[in-house]
Amino acid sequence: MATVKRLVYRIPGTGDNTIDLAKDLSIVCRKLHRQKMTYTILGGQVLESAGSTFYFKTAPHTWTTNVAIRRAFNIWRKANREVYKKSNIKSPKWSDFKLRLDGRHTTNLTPMMDTTEGAGNDVPYSEGEWNYSTLVQPKLIDPDDDGGLEFDADADNWDMHIVGQHTGSGLITTTHGARQDFYQNYARVGVINSWYYSRSLPFTADPNNSPVGINPGESARVDPLSTLFDVDDDDSEMISIIESENDQAPYDYENVPGMNDNELQLVAFTDNSQSGGNSGSDVQIVPGFQAPCGLVRVSSADNNGALLMLDVLVEGERI
Repeated sequence: MATVKRLVYRIPGTGDNTIDLAKDLSIVCRKLHRQKMTYTILGGQVLESAGSTFYFKTAPHTWTTNVAIRRAFNIWRKANREVYKKSNIKSPKWSDFKLRLDGRHTTNLTPMMDTTEGAGNDVPYSEGEWNYSTLVQPKLIDPDDDGGLEFDADADNWDMHIVGQHTGSGLITTTHGARQDFYQNYARVGVINSWYYSRSLPFTADPNNSPVGINPGESARVDPLSTLFDVDDDDSEMISIIESENDQAPYDYENVPGMNDNELQLVAFTDNSQSGGNSGSDVQIVPGFQAPCGLVRVSSADNNGALLMLDVLVEGERI
């Protein structure tokens, strides 16, 4: 039988807030819930102030998002294993692969144990350690300008987010005499964006030049599909159609949802507009949705303070 946890949050005011369901389920259940899962929100409620609106957004729930997350996970795991082989350290007990939602994801909402409509009565859960995965890339420099490269003591390191472009200065070029050295200097790396630029674009399949079969000699029929093969022709028009129709993907393979900033997917919203006759706080229903890695952006407008309650399936689906 599936286990459902009810999570409660205080939405302090207008703006953007981020929820990390894996973190919050770990806190509430007192057991590590791994983030590389798709978590299901069955639904919820918002006790929101008059005139406010709430928008719930996640990373695009597509196969490309899952592939990009798995690629980043495999690179992170390989990097850690290389360090374990070279040193005597072991993987920490609570080690887990964790991503941020996008470049604007810095902090998370804290789930509440108990609360009332007034924020002064909030009883938040006590949080433990929850660090987002970091990768490290050494920098090769030539401090003496003599052609001898050495590792810089200040290695480049970055966290990763799912949606959006990389942040930081990116590729750095330094000039040493007639030679230029290159290294990367990122603050945060977008995994969908990274996956997109690591792959080759799909090619158009070669057209099928085989002639379409015909069946001459049969008597004519009234039904057009039954008589389709009754006329002997050079099939030039059909060949032209086969060559021109459906020889491209049904999606834009040069633009992957989530590779650019501000490409979160809207999955739910609520509206407590005063134009509907409501002059005070009201309970609005949040429809169910799924969240890759359990990361949810809650964006509110005209909010003077609200309570959000979500019913979440504890068991996620592995990405």
